[in-house]
Amino acid sequence: MNISILVIFTSVFFIFFLLFALFKPKNKLWSWVDVFYYPLGAIGVVLLFFSNNEIRSIFNLNEELSVFKNQLEVIDTTKPQINNNGFITDNLINIHYKYLKMISDYHKGVCDSSLSSECKTIGNVVEITRKYEHHFLTKYSEDSIASLCEATSTMIDELVENSAFSSFVSSDLKIYYLNGVNSHNYFMTSDMTTKFVVNFIKSKRVLYQKSIKSGSFSKKNKQILTSLYESELTALHNVLYASSICLSSPKNISNGEYRNWANSKQVIKSDLISKEDLLSKLKESDKRVSPLNKFIFFSWPYFLVFALSLKFGKAISTVSDSILGPINFLINFLYKKISKN
Repeated sequence: MNISILVIFTSVFFIFFLLFALFKPKNKLWSWVDVFYYPLGAIGVVLLFFSNNEIRSIFNLNEELSVFKNQLEVIDTTKPQINNNGFITDNLINIHYKYLKMISDYHKGVCDSSLSSECKTIGNVVEITRKYEHHFLTKYSEDSIASLCEATSTMIDELVENSAFSSFVSSDLKIYYLNGVNSHNYFMTSDMTTKFVVNFIKSKRVLYQKSIKSGSFSKKNKQILTSLYESELTALHNVLYASSICLSSPKNISNGEYRNWANSKQVIKSDLISKEDLLSKLKESDKRVSPLNKFIFFSWPYFLVFALSLKFGKAISTVSDSILGPINFLINFLYKKISKN
């Protein structure tokens, strides 16, 4: 907006209506001033409102950004304290990955050309575990382990919900895993992990043996069922060993506390980034102003100035005699003084 042009425009119209009011105070046009004043004023105010629309949007976005930044500062102060003590390493994560990968490798190497019942049993497990292998292909960090343990918990849930294992195994697999996570035996040694896994598998084998003995199965059928169950336990063994890394993780990671904190922070960061992108687009749009927006931005003060100059002129017309009286008296007085001299 050119300020010089606006100042000239304002001066011209105020002076014009001032003089017109002083010398034509009784003109009928003054009775029409309000008819034009209010619509022109309203138009000017509306144009002013629209001209500041983007400014208001930018202001509101900056306010929201300030709130999100404050929230991030606050949430950073509530970050769970993680104490790994170097126990979980990149190499340890890779070992657990190999346990899980071994299931799909076995299935691919042995079962691709076989339709045996054992392969079908393992296939049900592989169909799920294969989707989670990439989570184990990671380096150690608080975020990566938290993500890994969240994925592991989901994998256990999916194995149980989809009956990938028989009811002998899946009946309390989730409970077993949760008990391990909640046992507070963090930084488990390999011996402790082995014992924890072996004891669960042993309990499943005992349960199966009791069931098979109580049933009226032929010797051949028992051999077939036992072979199927042992292949299932082999797959279970690898799933449990792979999952046991979360039994060895720091408490705040294994129990999901860190992940919940990280998710909350990510939500705020996503909102912050979204608002920053929107703010950037708004600022960029200022550089590509449409003809209509240019008209709105530059015209509103002229409407208001013209309306106010009209109203000013009408006001002067009502007191023109009071203004011109002293002026005429002063002019006559000066004229007489000059004439005498």
